[in-house]
Amino acid sequence: MKQHWQQIGLFLLVIGLLIIGAAKGFAPTNFGNSQTQIQPQTRPVPQEKNLVKIGSLAVKVDYAKDDASKSKGLGGKDKLEEDRGLLFVFDKEQKYTFWMKGVSFPIDIIWISKDKQVVDFYKNAEAQLGVPDSELKVYSPQAPAQYVLEVSAGLCEKYNIKVGDQTDFEI
Repeated sequence: MKQHWQQIGLFLLVIGLLIIGAAKGFAPTNFGNSQTQIQPQTRPVPQEKNLVKIGSLAVKVDYAKDDASKSKGLGGKDKLEEDRGLLFVFDKEQKYTFWMKGVSFPIDIIWISKDKQVVDFYKNAEAQLGVPDSELKVYSPQAPAQYVLEVSAGLCEKYNIKVGDQTDFEI
């Protein structure tokens, strides 16, 4: 009978060690193999909703989805932080034109296709305060776009943005 209790005790000890090992991430195949390294589980990182990425550029954006916000754009703002932007969201692809009405600082304008590829950009669109609407410079893309991203001037240059770059964002 004593031997029976010893076997039960040994069995419980082994089970306990296996449970503790499993909790710490060890698998039976890893025992005695000093070369094996346990890799952390990788899970897809969810895309932050208000973040647009193009290569190593990542900016938090506000959205211009309705006519009023599209018409106002960045007009009336004093500045745009380097890590911020405004993403215009349109219902379909077309050659959307932009102007700098009411914008008091230079920006880069990036046109993005429905497939989220950069189709064109304009670097350093200058502020044109005091210029009559009929004389404001108009910026047009070479290809249709469904999204337009306005960011601080110099970011296209700094991050080497080019036509064909893939973007990553969620609406």
